[in-house]
Amino acid sequence: MTPDALADLFTLAPVGLLVCHPDGRVRQANLAARQLLAPFTGAAPLEDLYTALASAAPQLEALVREHQAPRGVVANAIVLRPAETGRPVRLALVRTAPDALAVLVHEADLAVPERRQHDTPPWGVPADNRDWVTGSLGRRSFIDAATAEISRARRYGQPLALLLVDPDDFQSVVARLGEAFGAGWLASIVGACQRESRATDTVGRVGGEAVAMLLPGTDLAGGLVLAERVRERVQRTPVTSDSLEVGPLRTTVSIGVVEISDRVDNLEAAMAGAQDAVERARQAGSNLVVGYDG
Repeated sequence: MTPDALADLFTLAPVGLLVCHPDGRVRQANLAARQLLAPFTGAAPLEDLYTALASAAPQLEALVREHQAPRGVVANAIVLRPAETGRPVRLALVRTAPDALAVLVHEADLAVPERRQHDTPPWGVPADNRDWVTGSLGRRSFIDAATAEISRARRYGQPLALLLVDPDDFQSVVARLGEAFGAGWLASIVGACQRESRATDTVGRVGGEAVAMLLPGTDLAGGLVLAERVRERVQRTPVTSDSLEVGPLRTTVSIGVVEISDRVDNLEAAMAGAQDAVERARQAGSNLVVGYDG
């Protein structure tokens, strides 16, 4: 892809993106970011954008200066609430280079409405192709669907992202609370994925406790935004089980995100990249979203 094409992709991306210096000064801001931030910054020129933004969110300057998360880790999300009418906006930080920090800008959607058109697995999928614990696609069916989708995306030059959602400390928690709790936890994770996805997305259990999502028409930035929504939904949704002697338990997940590209051009490479990102999330403390930059 040529530099001009990359510049156009950044400018026109549907996800709001800011690129900042380590001291917080904004280098670049795409159209989506300017539109989402307009209620808070007005028509401030680029050189004054950070000052206007810091006025609306006083904690932002400290978060930018103190951001120590490794490259690719999405962290330190804050929410801007408009003074009057309008939608709240969420800002999340991710380091893209030693001297550059990206800010993902998207609607906070604090009520977390149901995004998926269907709360059940895709219509027309035979029961024996589904995972009996979660009701999602089973491993074989997900692999078949993902392989076909990757081939289609490569053929037509369309973006495609894959998410690997892995519950934190799953084995130790299940050893303590029992397999019934583990089954309920996996079902809750799949439910969070389905409710944050579109009808065109694919959700499946791909082995053990891992759940994967395939997002057609979505680049890495979009995948990071959706993954953060899934992570937050899982964290705020307690898991219930007859095996619990106390009330519902809150759990967390770590999520790896990878975009299909010339370097990651098949499902095996995508799953390996996503797993690498999950491991980086665990090394950084778990309950995080990390993008694979291979």
